[in-house]
Amino acid sequence: MARNARIVLTLVAVVLGLASVSQAATFTKLGPSFTLDQLLGSPTVIQAGDKTFSNFNYMPGNGAPSAASIVIEPVQLNGELGLHIVGPWTAFGAQLLDSALSFQVAASGNFSIDGATLWAPGAAAGGPGVVSIIENIFDQVPGNPITAPLMVYTGSATGTQLLATAGIAPSKTLVFAFKNIILSGGGSGVAVMSEMFQTFHQKDDLPEPATLGLLVAGGLFMVRRRR
Repeated sequence: MARNARIVLTLVAVVLGLASVSQAATFTKLGPSFTLDQLLGSPTVIQAGDKTFSNFNYMPGNGAPSAASIVIEPVQLNGELGLHIVGPWTAFGAQLLDSALSFQVAASGNFSIDGATLWAPGAAAGGPGVVSIIENIFDQVPGNPITAPLMVYTGSATGTQLLATAGIAPSKTLVFAFKNIILSGGGSGVAVMSEMFQTFHQKDDLPEPATLGLLVAGGLFMVRRRR
């Protein structure tokens, strides 16, 4: 019991250090926060610039945090628009948590989505504990993945990769993100996932000035020919 307590105290210190790193990132809140239960089965949407997040679903596994304890807010992080997701995912000892979170992302105006990034600065593991998040991006309907899986993880047995990116080509105005959040204490360890960022890179579909100029010139040429 004393050994497990030491592991927990050490992990708390690590998580606090990671939290301070995430706060140092270029991260701007763009609107109100919502608890996940306010978004489930609700017409409520989260707006981050031209991105609209909606149709949230959550499938908590045994021991996973409730939707009411998970907070989601719109942010801009390193120039990209997305979500900051905060929740108390924790697994001790022989505990295994496997939950799923999904939502729809739509781009409006002249923008489309040509990339996705998943960053989990709040993930940490002690002893044989493991944190793993696997995300697939679908073309509107689950079952048709349009990117390779985005994978972030940490643990003594897996190593650490807390940031993953994937391109989306051709770009889309509507995508569906589905992530599995898996934590294991590994029998005698502990795993924590306190926050993650999900952002999407936007593509401006307006022609560049040079291209637009050529189109205008071409149009004027055709008008003159008709005369």
